[in-house]
Amino acid sequence: MRLYLLLLVLSLLVGIGPGAFAQPAITAGEFIQRGIDRASRNDIRGMNENFEQALRLEPKAYQVYVQRGYARSMVKDYKGAVEDQTTALRLKPDSAEAYTNRGTSRYRLGDRKGARADWQKALEIFRQKGADEQAEQVAAVLRQYK
Repeated sequence: MRLYLLLLVLSLLVGIGPGAFAQPAITAGEFIQRGIDRASRNDIRGMNENFEQALRLEPKAYQVYVQRGYARSMVKDYKGAVEDQTTALRLKPDSAEAYTNRGTSRYRLGDRKGARADWQKALEIFRQKGADEQAEQVAAVLRQYK
């Protein structure tokens, strides 16, 4: 504490300002990455805490929901994953990634018809956007899971 006060006084004397010694803010993207990392280690509590922090910073960012849904599927919370992907789609209806992920979670829940519908929609969006590699990957999934 004494060192901090000394640095603060010195910084004011030389005109640096007190903010020069502050910790950099953590971005929503960093919280997302931390959440995915926690999910890969099956740390559900840590995953949820990090995604909640990301949502506090950016509550309307569809990508937070897409990534949390992906992380939830990693820990086999397929119902939660579907909910998150659906929220992402409300925020950004042309998110092929959200359709792809929701389709996979629906498939895991036994909703084959819903899964195929989501994958088909993802395929259409990827094609419209000229994302040929992703479109082919989704088309392969559709062929595999008839």
